[in-house]
Amino acid sequence: MGDIKLYPATGTGTIKGKVNAAITGSGQEVDIDISGLKYATSSLRVTIPMFQGSTPTTVTTESGIANYSLSVPTGNLYAGTFSGTGTSYSQVSGGYFINAEAEHCTQSSQSTTELSVGPGEEVIAPDITFTGCSGNY
Repeated sequence: MGDIKLYPATGTGTIKGKVNAAITGSGQEVDIDISGLKYATSSLRVTIPMFQGSTPTTVTTESGIANYSLSVPTGNLYAGTFSGTGTSYSQVSGGYFINAEAEHCTQSSQSTTELSVGPGEEVIAPDITFTGCSGNY
């Protein structure tokens, strides 16, 4: 099969933000999964693992507000397509998209606009708001 090449990150940056969930009914809570995505191809976004120091990527909120802080690798992603004769890798430029998923809401998945974050930088993402959340049962 061959080796899988690993390319080191050029540094670490931080993306902070807030997710709002309009919850109907008292005493209900909503689980929100948060992840950082990057384009691997012009049409495929993939989840990028977070570094140590990130807040939990799954948060439970009863108040309707969940803050997060994600420590992410900076620099461009390397992507490759498998081939029996050898995989060729190329660098894919672009920033992060923060994706949030809340199963019991009107729109269950939402993403931010593209965010650029460099080594040592802290970026504030736009708020993500879910409506019509019925809470977990």
